[in-house]
Amino acid sequence: MNFSVKKIILNFIKLIVGIFLFPIIFLIGVSSAIKQGLKTLKAGENARSWNKTVGEVSYKIDSSGKISFLYSYKVNDIEYQSNKKNLYKSIESHVNLDIDEYLLGDNVNVYYEPENPSNAVLEPQIEKSIVYIAIFSNIIAFTASFLLWIYLMFIFFFR
Repeated sequence: MNFSVKKIILNFIKLIVGIFLFPIIFLIGVSSAIKQGLKTLKAGENARSWNKTVGEVSYKIDSSGKISFLYSYKVNDIEYQSNKKNLYKSIESHVNLDIDEYLLGDNVNVYYEPENPSNAVLEPQIEKSIVYIAIFSNIIAFTASFLLWIYLMFIFFFR
């Protein structure tokens, strides 16, 4: 096989990969971003119907001396602990905001998943704007990748 035949075969493989593979990956990426965003929104909607109980704010100190805020609650006489403020954030990630909101010994409303009582939050709703921003930023990233692909295909064909 001479050099020009190898080059033609290599260019053909690049063409097939460039024309078919990247757009498929692009579409899978965008659809995955949208699917994950919708799944997150649905989880937020489902959490609104979770059972409610009263818990108590506490804390624990780990081996490094770091204080972790927790809340304890009981479901069917079984005690659980959690540090989740909402579906995706722990109290520690909000510690500057929550230090006055959640004081040691305070009673708090705890919303727990009926099928899995260890999954609990203090605020069952999710901010839709955060989900929309995540979806939009993923779509922008995949669109930028798609534009880069178009640019590379243009260079490949017209150089």
